[in-house]
Amino acid sequence: MTDSKNSLAFKLIGILALAICLLVAFRTGQDKLGYHVDEYYSYGLANSYYKPFPDDYNQWLSPDYYADYLTTSKEDRFSYGSVYYKQTQDVHPPFYYMVLHTVSSFFPGSFSKWLGLGLNLVVYALILLVLYFFLRELLANRWLALAFATFYGLSLGGLSSFVYIRMYLLLALIQVVFAYVAYKYLKTPSRKFLLAAMATTLFGGLTQYYYYIFAGILTAVLFVLLCLQKEVKAASRFALGQALSVLACIAIFPSTIDHLLNSGRGNEVVGNLFGTQQVDQLRAFYDLIMDQLLAGYGKALLAFAILAFLVLCWQRKALDSFLLLALPTVLGVALIALVSPYPSARYIFAFYPLIIACAGLLYQQVLAPIPDFDWAKLALLVCFLGGLTYMGHREYEVDYLYPESVDFMHIVKANNQSPVIVIPQASEPQRIVWHTEELIQFPAIYPIEARQGDYREKIQQMARGPVEDEVTLLIHRDVLNQHPEVLKALYDKFGFSENIWLGRNRHFELYRLH
Repeated sequence: MTDSKNSLAFKLIGILALAICLLVAFRTGQDKLGYHVDEYYSYGLANSYYKPFPDDYNQWLSPDYYADYLTTSKEDRFSYGSVYYKQTQDVHPPFYYMVLHTVSSFFPGSFSKWLGLGLNLVVYALILLVLYFFLRELLANRWLALAFATFYGLSLGGLSSFVYIRMYLLLALIQVVFAYVAYKYLKTPSRKFLLAAMATTLFGGLTQYYYYIFAGILTAVLFVLLCLQKEVKAASRFALGQALSVLACIAIFPSTIDHLLNSGRGNEVVGNLFGTQQVDQLRAFYDLIMDQLLAGYGKALLAFAILAFLVLCWQRKALDSFLLLALPTVLGVALIALVSPYPSARYIFAFYPLIIACAGLLYQQVLAPIPDFDWAKLALLVCFLGGLTYMGHREYEVDYLYPESVDFMHIVKANNQSPVIVIPQASEPQRIVWHTEELIQFPAIYPIEARQGDYREKIQQMARGPVEDEVTLLIHRDVLNQHPEVLKALYDKFGFSENIWLGRNRHFELYRLH
């Protein structure tokens, strides 16, 4: 009877912990008021019909041009051929975009953060469940597993990955599933775990190319560990299965080869790997992990981790499990840090659940030799993790919320009666997409592309279009500073003589010319 009551109490507490994590995630999603440029691309690459990018410039466009890029229509719902084609023109595989397109197809004509965040909330719940079950087997203690899984769910890193509408949260789910399946295969090599690992890699490789880094390292570590256990056939079968899954990914999406070897992003990766900033990159990513997961207490916790690892090596009880997790996580983060275009936590969001799993295993092994006092140790852990969570939220902020965007949108809506001319940097005209939601508010949009810096010539070539007594100007501040002749060119073209500064957001300034 006591065991039954304890089991019921644990289930109720577990459900409550999951509900709290999802409620906090939902509340954080409510605070998201703007978008990163890549989040707009998530919607566009998922929903526009055979148009990868909104790259029509030097002409008057209606707001429907940008609205259609972000949404799917009733006629084009569930158009997976369109999604597939667009990803051949991009630098990412198509699976995430197909999933987001599926969600959007149930709401044709609608653009909302909740289309992406709703999908993320489901993925977030699955990550928490898989992480819990993984930790329960790894730590042989359901309470410890629940504590660490909840810590991830409430951490700044977990919540930042939740509110970012890209493929990285889905990648986190796939990576933790792959680690869990590989762990099961290490303990009990069987066909079902082999097939599960192959299926996971198929989805991972079609979600993000960074997955191959993690899965490749983990497969190599698993191969060595199985060979040390004299399970050479099992090791070979797993490695062969992974190779077949990679080939299947390439067969399904042949553009993988071109993306990795011939695209600008592929060349950028190679250049970063052999660049001169490796130490700075590694330090920057280390700081991101410490800030988003461990409230900035990196040095003290690193000392504890080293001590725990020494204890683990001395006991040797769970050393193989730790190496299976830690080596792919540490080496994967390091390699991604070296090849990433710049330090950004989003590139390593997928490793955050695995970092938590490694921390849980180290903690459990350090306290395992201490007899009894199980509840005291659990209470100590809950207080410690709760303190880290509190300090993290007090000292740092969740990324990708963009609270400043609401003020700029108010300015736009108060000044959206006239057409808008948009002037981005010459080198990056696609950065117009940063302001897609604002551009939809205007009756007409004229995006200027001047890749040679010939702004005056492009302005002289403009059709007057709907411009009458005034026009709104959204201009990149670097263009304004480096090419002051732009304003005079607009005055000469349309007969204006004055301007009023309205506001700024991120990289752009907003003016009214009349």
